[in-house]
Amino acid sequence: MTDAPSVSLDNPTLLTPSTIVPGWGVIEWPVPTKAGHYWSQQIAVSPGTVDEDAFEPRSEWEVVWVYENSQERADPDYLRVFVLGVERTQCLKNFNWGPPVALDIDVWLTPKATMMVHSFAAAMGDKLAKAQAKHGYADSWAAEGWQGDLITQLLDHVRKGDPIDVAAYCAFARAHGWSIAPVVPVVSGGVYVEAQKQQADFAAELAVARAARTARQQQVYAWAFRCFGMAHATDPRQRGLRMLEEAIELYQATDGDQAKAHQLVDFIFARPKGEIGQELGGLGVTLLALAAAVGKDADAEEATEVARILSKSPEYFAARNAAKNAAGFDVTAPEGAA
Repeated sequence: MTDAPSVSLDNPTLLTPSTIVPGWGVIEWPVPTKAGHYWSQQIAVSPGTVDEDAFEPRSEWEVVWVYENSQERADPDYLRVFVLGVERTQCLKNFNWGPPVALDIDVWLTPKATMMVHSFAAAMGDKLAKAQAKHGYADSWAAEGWQGDLITQLLDHVRKGDPIDVAAYCAFARAHGWSIAPVVPVVSGGVYVEAQKQQADFAAELAVARAARTARQQQVYAWAFRCFGMAHATDPRQRGLRMLEEAIELYQATDGDQAKAHQLVDFIFARPKGEIGQELGGLGVTLLALAAAVGKDADAEEATEVARILSKSPEYFAARNAAKNAAGFDVTAPEGAA
């Protein structure tokens, strides 16, 4: 196994294994045996990969995602490798392996989001290291008593437009536990201050609710990977079909008429196709309206259902999914398709 490339402050790939793992050059890292994110060098491609004939082994180190592709550990393809920008997943033997990534996000984020986080962290670390070398800043950010100056400098960087600089100041504030909200002027006997406070309180409540919903969505996404495998968890058509199944069951629970449901399907498919984001929003709005009409809390019911599915084994849902597939409801791409 070749050594990791040397790193200098002029090299943007600052967070390579050689910079975070002592003895990197003399350690031969084993092939991964569990899911996670790892440093790697790709030296071959799996058959069917786009531009397979033009592939050349890579000398640079990059982060890849190793995921569980099968329920059976004895399966040679139990673990597969997702490489950002490569459409087809790869087998483990196509790589020289390095250590697990220190920033352990695991499978709670989507592969692209995970790569984005690692790339952003590397870029910010590189910029901070260059500033430290050039200006000798070291740990001056850790000093107390400069919250007001931090906010001023952060807003200056917002105006300049570099997201890495903005993120660095946000990281400083987070390390101190400081708010980055600008100071609100006190005018008109405190009326302006109170209005701003109410607006800030509402924004904070909305942010908390959104964060909780996002975390729940990530939980469900990871659950789908464990129960159904990558193909069924990520194929929009398959997930759309399962959503349709639940929507029909909900309609049935309201004593809906079967013939009317068939009529509506024909009516919808006679119209132009919608945009997924807008249709997701419309689905959410109509769900909230239905919940209100039947006296239910949609968010509470969703949280209860998430807790219920997480309490059961992945094998239980994998078996149910297999039965539905056998009944003709598998619309994923054929196995082996590039």
